[in-house]
Amino acid sequence: MTTALHPAVQKADDLLVRAAQHVHTKWARRTDTTKPYGIPEALAEAAGEDHVALIIAERQCVTYGLDIWWNDLLCFDGDDAAEELLKLTGIQPDVLYGHMWEANLGLLYLADSLQPDVVNGLSNFLKREQVAALADCYLLAKECNRDELLMHLCEDIHYAMQYAPTTPAGISRRLKAATALECVAAHHVLMDKLSLDMKATLVAPVAAMLPFGLPS
Repeated sequence: MTTALHPAVQKADDLLVRAAQHVHTKWARRTDTTKPYGIPEALAEAAGEDHVALIIAERQCVTYGLDIWWNDLLCFDGDDAAEELLKLTGIQPDVLYGHMWEANLGLLYLADSLQPDVVNGLSNFLKREQVAALADCYLLAKECNRDELLMHLCEDIHYAMQYAPTTPAGISRRLKAATALECVAAHHVLMDKLSLDMKATLVAPVAAMLPFGLPS
């Protein structure tokens, strides 16, 4: 169990508290009841531009059964919604992102901050070898009962990358870049199960574009 909160995790924990305050205050004040104001809106409003904190907070909600996108089924009013959010403070990142949670949080920050030239480079360096290795990793993760962890981490990588501006022509490159980061996620989740050759294959595109090293 993790006892001290990493700065990114602390931000997400604080976000849950702010979102609880938002939803408690604004639920009662809303005048247009045709426009929902619940947990999703409160989290997004409280997060502002801190995308990674929002992702971690939302992952906390989903992991512990508070499906924020259907909160009206769970929360009857603002007080109830605020109470549910406050129950989720004290985030344990190892529960959300595995024993290499610090490296995985680094991946989320990397995904959120990718510049267009890096996206293009990652998409160019991604080859069939990585795609095939990633497919094998999903099978291995299922055998090791780590498939849910890998799937959630990869979902959050894609979520982090959605904030980057792009064009229709750039969507394909961004998806390939996300796949390259998924390969690193698989490397983190299955590190103790992979051969040295498989590890090298998985991280090759990111290592080629990031000479300062992988998130760790």
